[in-house]
Amino acid sequence: MQAIQKTKSIVSLINQPAPQQKPRMNFVSLLKHKEMSFALGSGVLTLAAWGIGNWSHMLSIIVYIAAYAIGGFAKAREGIETLIKERDLDVNLLMIAAALGAASIGYWNEGAMLIFIFALSGALESFASERSMKDISSLIALKPETALKVNGDSIAKVGVKELVIGDLVLVKPGEVIPADGLVQSGGSAVNQSTITGESIPVDKGIGDEVYAGTLNGQGALYIEVTSPAEGTIFSKIIKMVEQAQNETPVSQRFIKKLEGGYAKSVVGITVLLILFAPFVLGWSWSYTFYKAMVFLVVASPCAIVASVMPGHAISYVQERQKRCTVQGCCPHGSVKRSEGSRF
Repeated sequence: MQAIQKTKSIVSLINQPAPQQKPRMNFVSLLKHKEMSFALGSGVLTLAAWGIGNWSHMLSIIVYIAAYAIGGFAKAREGIETLIKERDLDVNLLMIAAALGAASIGYWNEGAMLIFIFALSGALESFASERSMKDISSLIALKPETALKVNGDSIAKVGVKELVIGDLVLVKPGEVIPADGLVQSGGSAVNQSTITGESIPVDKGIGDEVYAGTLNGQGALYIEVTSPAEGTIFSKIIKMVEQAQNETPVSQRFIKKLEGGYAKSVVGITVLLILFAPFVLGWSWSYTFYKAMVFLVVASPCAIVASVMPGHAISYVQERQKRCTVQGCCPHGSVKRSEGSRF
């Protein structure tokens, strides 16, 4: 199957395992992630507080407070920063308010569970983002910086950006090919896994096309440059991956668009309940506060917000296990609308 199509999106493999290795999720690095440690710590403390509550209510509350602090600190800080800098409410602050509201009416466990689920979703998002940045850094590290340019009988080391179409470059055994081009002399097996994902090196001879960022094998190659540095397939891959970093899934864009108005609406309705329910409905102040806090907890968007990143994270893991990297996150939301596929 021809894997290189210059005019279309390129699906590449980054740091993929050898064919005989079994891909697996690095759960050790996931557990060592700072936000994930806090989220899991909050969950453990919540479980411990629930168990302690059977014989010491006061100690249980103390442990719940610790769970709130560990799991909710990061999100509370984000929410407060948004409130101060942007003068806007977001779901981070709403979730913390809902958890504190649950605690104020005695439902400490429910509030702690809200914080745990929300913190876990945020930790998965942060972990996925950091892993993606590391993959991009690894990819950029493979980009060649210099080349051996042949000028008649002499050879000079020049920057890759100085190469122009028609230049002749020498690629020694074991070196990275610096530019897209055609082999003019020599022969070798070239590892093209950074471009095509094929783990088996491909034999190259006179007239064959080679690509920047691929690894030359045992033979020397003289290559005529056919594309400037910024126009190579490898450069285009890096550019597309970096652009994909800024893409947002349709579901997440919808939530981001909705969350500001939703948070304000929930807070507004809660305040209105507290102020007017005693006069309109004849409730006592204590009963009104209880009902307002119940509404605040029930209206918390925990399930909606927490469902986005885990779903995408799971799909990313499955794709890595199948040695496939999708250009951006938007294709996940578009697959359901596709009517077929062509290879």
